Amino acid sequence: GTPDPNNWLKNISLYFGAALKLVTNTVSGAGSPADGAWRDHTAADNQEGWLGKRLTLPVGQPVEIDVMIVGSWDDSAGQTGTHTFWGRPLVDWFYTNSVATAQATTQAYWTNWLASGVTIDFPSPQYATLFKRSLLVSALHVDTATGAILAGMHNGAYPFVWPRDGVYAAITFARTGHTNEAARFYQWLRDVAYRDPDPAVGGKAFFYQKYSTDGYKVWLSPQLDESASVP
Repeated sequence: GTPDPNNWLKNISLYFGAALKLVTNTVSGAGSPADGAWRDHTAADNQEGWLGKRLTLPVGQPVEIDVMIVGSWDDSAGQTGTHTFWGRPLVDWFYTNSVATAQATTQAYWTNWLASGVTIDFPSPQYATLFKRSLLVSALHVDTATGAILAGMHNGAYPFVWPRDGVYAAITFARTGHTNEAARFYQWLRDVAYRDPDPAVGGKAFFYQKYSTDGYKVWLSPQLDESASVP
């Protein structure tokens, strides 16, 4: 049926948590957890908060602080034990084990991803760093499940897609050699983003201004540049 922006299916339970540790055993990776935390319960989305740990920095000795964000979900709504069942065991593991393998695996993945695209011999290392970090930040906006590209992260949680912005990002990916990300966004435009039928042309009408990553229309007013930017 037609994706209804006023009737989204809220049929899962989703939880996020954060953990921090000061590594106290460099062999096992075990550490002591954060000794301070705060969250603003009065804010609209509980969006302000912090984790903290008091530490001493000895002269000439490295100190390791590890941070983990863990997500837990269940495929039905209103599940109150989701984090306890799925997330808490990960946090317990985090406090008592080394994360070096996970860090190395992550670094290898993104290093290979960068190497698979266009490489440039810049006149200064700072330009090379900026180029690579910009690409990595762009890649973090990609929803690998659908091919959608988020329009931004300005408020920490903006899971919405603007066809215009996504096309600009897809062009950037294509010109830097990351053609899979570009192609998948055009597939998202074709197959996922909902457009009303247009009998006059025997196809689909204009793109809406703003969508969810799974193609639900969010802002219903027509925006000509959203459609005009695609071709």
